Amino acid sequence: MKNLKKILKNILLLSLFLSASSSALEFSLKMRPYIGVDAQWKHMDFESGEGQSLFRKNLLQGNGYLGFDINDYFGLEAGFESTFQRTKKVTLAPGDAGLGYVVLPGEDTEGHIFKNKLSGWHVNVLGFSPWLLENNSLRFFASVGFSHKRAVLIDKTISENGILLAANQVEQLQRTFTARKTLLRLACGAQKMLNENWGIRGVFSWENTDRFRNLHSKENPTTNIGLPKAKNSLALGLGVLYKF
Repeated sequence: MKNLKKILKNILLLSLFLSASSSALEFSLKMRPYIGVDAQWKHMDFESGEGQSLFRKNLLQGNGYLGFDINDYFGLEAGFESTFQRTKKVTLAPGDAGLGYVVLPGEDTEGHIFKNKLSGWHVNVLGFSPWLLENNSLRFFASVGFSHKRAVLIDKTISENGILLAANQVEQLQRTFTARKTLLRLACGAQKMLNENWGIRGVFSWENTDRFRNLHSKENPTTNIGLPKAKNSLALGLGVLYKF
């Protein structure tokens, strides 16, 4: 009887081992690489008096990425995204707030051009939730990761009292704020495969771009006047992907 129990126990352990080995093999065989591109709308605002009324807050952004599904539930992804540079013309009259300063009564009306751009790469871990459709063709996902972004913010004074300044004067008065920061990145979305290889997906993401604050201009790196301060940003995108 004892020998029978030992035999049954060994058979059970062998079955568990074979089952685990089979699952591991199946796990590895499910790894599948993919590439894709998204067109995105990004919203990044600034603090009041520190760029809020001066820079464009709604930006168009492109995102190219590559990754692979580890199995039905997890994946890894890396990519590069960049906004298109946006330009905004602003006239500052006496009493109006500029970038960290106020045009005082009696001073000249100033014409400014403000430009902003954000770009960089990102790495993410994805978790999938297969929907109850044939072949799990629709999947919801969430991701957590980080991005390394470069912000470029430009303030050009181009006129005083409606009179355009000379090119050398514009260059002398220009302030360029730039910095690189590592940001936390959270996202969620849905992915629908149209056939074996092609699919579409929608993504909503968040980044703590409020790390871009107190940026000193490269023209005056020690001054504390006019330091832009960004807020956290959101992005909404739609794109296509190809699985190999």
